[in-house]
Formats: sequence, structure tokens, C-alpha cells
Amino acid sequence: MRRHAITGGLNLGYGEITLSGVPSGSTVVAAYLLWDVLDNTQEGVLQDGHFNNQIIEGSLEGTGVSPCWNTSNNYSYLADVTGDLNKDPNDSYPVNGFASGPFDSPEMNGQDPWSAGSLPPEMEGASLVVIYE
Repeated sequence: MRRHAITGGLNLGYGEITLSGVPSGSTVVAAYLLWDVLDNTQEGVLQDGHFNNQIIEGSLEGTGVSPCWNTSNNYSYLADVTGDLNKDPNDSYPVNGFASGPFDSPEMNGQDPWSAGSLPPEMEGASLVVIYE
């Protein structure tokens, strides 16, 4: 099993995940993208995004209290992306289209939320988990 995290996803709604270390000749059994968004309410848009240029819809896997910022809740999603991996899974995968702030907010241009402020929803990041044999 390999797990890799998104580069640049915090408060952006997009980034890239580079997967490495899957041995040549291995068979990918399953691959899952997990992501987390902070918001005050569970909006339908929080479950949507793109992985490797494919539209994905995640299932809500958990909720909790927001760890920070000006939001009240934390929502975690999971999507099966097994069929969206490249033939050689050791590659870079674009991750984008995830909810993260209004389009005119600092989150959309990557400014530091500690100095520029932060409006919900706030993408906390994403991880790719790949199981192979």
C-alpha cells in the first residue's frame, strides 16, 4: 500500500499528487482519494472534484468539529479512483475542482490564509491511497 498527499491543496481546491514506489509488474487492487473540507454546512458541492481529469463524487465518510478557522464543521470524503489511475500508476495526478472559498476570495489564488483571511469552504487537503499486490 502507498499513500501520497496533495501538493498545494490547502485553501486552493487544486494541486497535484505524485505517486511513486509501486513496483513494476504490480497489480493495483484499489485506489482511493480522500479529502477534507471545512465549512459551516454540508453542501452538495463539497463532495465533488476532479482526479486525473475525471469527474469524481465522494461519499461522506466522517464529520467533526472544525479544528480551526471561522467554520464550525469538518467534512471528510472518499472516492474510488481505481479506474482513473494511469497504466503505470507511478505518475503525477492533477487534483482540482474542489470546493475552497468563494471564487473572489484569497483561497482561490493561494494567498496565505493566516495573513489574507479565510472564507468557507476551506479545503484542508487530499491523500491518495493505493493498494497493490
